[in-house]
Amino acid sequence: MVIKSRPLLFDVRAKRSLKLRTVKVEGLDVAACMLSGRSIARSGRELIVPPRQTPAQKLSAKLLLGNEWAPITTRMGFINLPLDDSAHEWRVWAQGRPTEGGTGVGVTELNGTLPELFEKLLPLDWSYRWLLLETSNPEWTAIVDNSRGGSNLHAALHMHFPDACGITTVEVEDEPRNIKRFDDEPGRGRWGSRTFTVHDKEGLKRFLSLSNFEPWKFNQNGEPYDFEDTSKYEEPKTTDRFTHEMLVEYCRQLGLEPFEDDFYVPTGRAVMIELLGDSRERLGYTLAEARAGYEDLTQRVCQEPVEWKQLHPSGVEYPPYDATFPMTGYKRFAKPTPWDDARTEFEQSLQRYSSHPAEASLSVGLDEHGTLAYPTFEITNPRLSVLVAPTLLEAPAAVREYTAAFISVQYEKFNGMSVYKAFYPNKKQMAVIRKLYKDQGLYPFDQPSDGVYYTLALDKMVRMTTDLKLTSELVDWENTIAQAGPNEAAAPDRRSHSKAWDIRLHIQENEDAIWNAELDDRCV
Repeated sequence: MVIKSRPLLFDVRAKRSLKLRTVKVEGLDVAACMLSGRSIARSGRELIVPPRQTPAQKLSAKLLLGNEWAPITTRMGFINLPLDDSAHEWRVWAQGRPTEGGTGVGVTELNGTLPELFEKLLPLDWSYRWLLLETSNPEWTAIVDNSRGGSNLHAALHMHFPDACGITTVEVEDEPRNIKRFDDEPGRGRWGSRTFTVHDKEGLKRFLSLSNFEPWKFNQNGEPYDFEDTSKYEEPKTTDRFTHEMLVEYCRQLGLEPFEDDFYVPTGRAVMIELLGDSRERLGYTLAEARAGYEDLTQRVCQEPVEWKQLHPSGVEYPPYDATFPMTGYKRFAKPTPWDDARTEFEQSLQRYSSHPAEASLSVGLDEHGTLAYPTFEITNPRLSVLVAPTLLEAPAAVREYTAAFISVQYEKFNGMSVYKAFYPNKKQMAVIRKLYKDQGLYPFDQPSDGVYYTLALDKMVRMTTDLKLTSELVDWENTIAQAGPNEAAAPDRRSHSKAWDIRLHIQENEDAIWNAELDDRCV
C-alpha cells in the first residue's frame, strides 16, 4: 500500500493537524475508510479524501450548471410569453432602449445546448447582447445578457414589459457569498445575495431579498403569495428567512425551474438580440477573466482584459444576422402620477450639480427599503439615472436639493480627483471617525465600513463643491420619516443608523478633527 501526503488540514474536532492521504490499494478491494470522521471516496483503485466544501461551494452545486457560467447565470429574467413573442417585444425595446448609442439591432435564431448557447454571449462586458431561451414551460421565456457583473435587465423587466405592455416578468438572483479579505490588496469574491422579484401590469407585485451587508439583511415588499411560508420571515437567524430552497419553491409555484438544467432549451431553440454599431468602447472579457477575483478567488480581479483580444485580435466574428432593425429612439413610457411635477423639479436639481445628462424616474416602494433615491451611472456613455421614492418628492425643497447634490457629486471631480481619491479617509482618519461614532453609541457600524466611509467622503465633497450643508432641520425631517412610512406603524430600524443624517451632521460639526493636514497630506 502506497501512501502519498497532501497539504496539512487542521481538524477542529481532534484539535490536531492531519495529512490528507491518497491511498493506492494493491491487491485489496477496499470500499471506504474513515479519516477524522470523514468518508473517503474511491476513484478506480485510489481512495481520495474529498475536500471540505465551503457554504459557497455547496450553494454553487445547487445552481444552474453548477454555477460554472456565473456571472451570466447569477441573475436571470423570465418573461411570461412564448419565445417568439418575447423576442419580438425585446427587440422593440432594444430599438428604443433608454440609453444612447447604437445604430441598429441584430436578431438571430440559434440552436444548441445550454452551454453552447451561453458561449454565444462571449465576450462579456456591458449589457448589449441578450440571449432569450426557450423553456420547458411554453408560457415563459428566460433571458440573460453579456454583462460581466451579472445580468443587467432591470430597465426592460421592471418597466417596459410590465408597465408599457402589461406583461408579467420575474427576476431571480442567487449569488453565493465567498468574500475573502487580504492584508495587502482589496478583497476578492462576491458578497452574496438572493432575490425574487415579480412585476406585473400594476407595477411591483412581490420582492424578497436577502443580502449580505455584514450582517445579512432581509427585506420584502408587496403582497405575499398564498404559497409563501411567511412564518419563515421571522426566523431568529437572518439567513434562514429566505433560503435557496424557498426561492426554488416560490419559482416552482409560478411554473419556473430556474436552477434545473433541463428546464431550458428543450428543443435547442434560442434567439440572440444585439445592439449594433455602438460607438462605446467594448473591452471584451472571456468567462475566465470575468470570473477572476469573484467566482475564482485564486486570481486577482481582471481590470484590463487581454485574453479575449488575443483569441480574437480582429474582433468578434459572428455569422450574419437573420434580420436587422433600425433604432427608433427612446420615448419614456410613464403612467401619470401625483408626483410628476416634483419629479421634473428633482431632475432639474440633479442637472444643476451634474456635468452629465441626468434623469429621474419615480419608484413607488423604494422607500419601503429605507432608500429615498437610487442612482445608476453609465460610464461608457456618461449619463446619470436616478430612481426616486415618492417620500423624497414630497419632502421639503431643501431636502430634495441636498439629496440631488449628494447623488450628483459622486460622479464629478474635485481638483481633478474623484471623491474617492480626494476625500476617502485614510487609516488615521478612520480611527477618528470610529471614535466619533463610539461617542454616539453607533460603533460597530450597522453597514459595511467602506460604505460608511464613502458616504462621509461624499458629504465632505458636497460641502467643498456647493454651498449646501446638512442642518438640524433636515435631520429632524429624516428622523420623522424613519419612524414610519405611509400607513405604517413606527419602525425605527427602517434606516441605516451609521449612514443617517444625524450622525453625518455630527461628523460635519467635527470635520476639522478628520480632514486636517496632520492626518492627511491631501488637506495641505
